[in-house]
Order: sequence, then structure tokens, then C-alpha cells
Amino acid sequence: MAPAGGRSGDHALAAGITAVLGLFVPGIGDFIALAASIAAMALGAIGLRQYESGRSPRSAPAAVGVVLGALAALGVGVLALASVT
Repeated sequence: MAPAGGRSGDHALAAGITAVLGLFVPGIGDFIALAASIAAMALGAIGLRQYESGRSPRSAPAAVGVVLGALAALGVGVLALASVT
């Protein structure tokens, strides 16, 4: 059983997946992806800190959430630059 308060990594993973999927939605998807990627990176950092302090049993969901959030943020930036030029 997971210790109390160790769910930030799971939420980061869910936000990261949402961010990546938001890139494929035309129109409003960029805003969804940007918000979800920021949330994924923040929650992932919190989840990794919880793992280091022993309050969370797993670090993988938090790390994957951070990576997916960063990739989605990069994708939003690339799409924004492509739409300007």
C-alpha cells in the first residue's frame, strides 16, 4: 500500500499524457497542452521529491510525467513558431 501523499507522480503521468494528446487537437489543443505540460512538470518534480524523502514508493510515473510534459511544451513551442512563419 502506498504511503499517504505519494500520488503526485501518478497525477504527473496523467497530466503528461493529456499534454501530449492535446497537441493533436486542432484549435484549442495548444492551450490544453501547454497548461497540462506545466502541471505535469510541476507535479513530476513534487513526485520525485516525495520519492526521495520516502513518502512515495515509485519514481517512474513522476519522471515519465516530467519528460512527457517537457516534450509537450517543446511541441507547443514548435507549433507556435511554425504558425507564425
